Amino acid sequence: TLTPKRITTYIDIGKDLILQGVPSAEAKVMNDLTKALACSTDIALFREYTIDADTKIKGVLATDGLNTVTIADMTKTTWRDITKFAAFVEGKDYSGAPPAWVGSASDKGEFKSISKDTGSGRFLLEDNKMDGYDFNVDGNAAAGELVFGYWN
Repeated sequence: TLTPKRITTYIDIGKDLILQGVPSAEAKVMNDLTKALACSTDIALFREYTIDADTKIKGVLATDGLNTVTIADMTKTTWRDITKFAAFVEGKDYSGAPPAWVGSASDKGEFKSISKDTGSGRFLLEDNKMDGYDFNVDGNAAAGELVFGYWN
C-alpha cells in the first residue's frame, strides 16, 4: 500500500533580497526551491530515500511485490520483452495521463538501434515512443533500470 510522504526544502535568503521585493527575486527563490524539491523527488522515485531517522521514502525499485519483466541483456531486448510491460499495467482502473517509460539515456540509445523485427526497418524506440508510450530519461536511472507505469 502507498502512504503519503512529505518532503521539504529551504534556502537561505539574505535581507537585501527580501528588501528588493521585485518579482524577479521572488521568481529566483521559487525556481531554486522547485529545483531542490524536484531533485529529491527524482532520487526518491527510484531508490529508498532517507529524510530522517524515522522517515524514508521507498522508491519504485525498492518496493516489494511489483510486477517485473526480466531482460537478461538489454542490448538483446526483443519486441516481445517490451510488450510484456504493458500487459502488467494496461487495463488497470486508473484515470489520468497514460502510462510512460522511464529509463536511462544509455538504454534509450540502445532501444533506438534495436530492430523491432527483421525486414521492417522499425526500431523498438521511435519518435521518443516505445510501444506507443512516451519514453522519459531520468539521470537517476542506471543502465538496465527500465520502469513502465503511471507517473502523475
